[in-house]
Amino acid sequence: MAYFLVEPSLTKTILFVSLGVFFLGIASSALNQIQERDVDAQMDRTKNRPLVKRTIPLTSAFLFTIFSFISGIILLWIYGSTIAMVLGVLTMLWYNGLYTWLKRKTAFAVIPGSITGAIPPIIGWTAAGGYIFDFKILLIAFIFFIGQVPHFWLLIDKYGDQYKKAGLPNLTDIFSSNQIKRLSFIWLASSLISALLLLYFNMIYNQYLKGFFLGIVTLLLIIYIIPAFSKTKKYTRKHFILLNAFYLILLLTLILNEIIL
Repeated sequence: MAYFLVEPSLTKTILFVSLGVFFLGIASSALNQIQERDVDAQMDRTKNRPLVKRTIPLTSAFLFTIFSFISGIILLWIYGSTIAMVLGVLTMLWYNGLYTWLKRKTAFAVIPGSITGAIPPIIGWTAAGGYIFDFKILLIAFIFFIGQVPHFWLLIDKYGDQYKKAGLPNLTDIFSSNQIKRLSFIWLASSLISALLLLYFNMIYNQYLKGFFLGIVTLLLIIYIIPAFSKTKKYTRKHFILLNAFYLILLLTLILNEIIL
């Protein structure tokens, strides 16, 4: 997406850069399953993963991770830029190094860990030749950073008992379910309101898209307010899906904004 904002055209370059990010994401996910296979075995949500069930040998998983990692950095280096490649490596180091370690130490590991969700847009931006400290891409990265926190906490509200069973510190050890809901809403509201900065700074300049985006943000705020202050309702899978859908809509809006002049 961010690559397209700098170079709004469909070329083989944007395809290979996207594949580079994709391969690094695969490598990071595979390495994470290698690192946390002991934890995954204790959680119903993850106990059927290949390394836990031993349907894939550990050696094969390592080789697959290395192949995916090398493929990713080569694609970003050749078709993107050195900065994009370095950012890709740093993202993986941050996720599989710092964040994975912090998850076993603190229930708030997701806050620094959310940086891994903010860097990919910057990778695409710099791969297309954009300035790494451009205000536009930093704002987009910030919006993605804010949204990663409630994204994870909505899962905790549902799977907190499984995290506790696996010995991982989580918010259910500190807050009640209602408190987690309201804390999540604060972050949800912050992510939605921060997205409105795209309108304030005229980064979405098409008038129809402006109205559409404002309507979506307002609707989602209303939807999230109801369970946040209700004693009986909980956040459900629907709210989790809606959050993911919102970020997809955000990406499509920014892309359409470049196409529709």
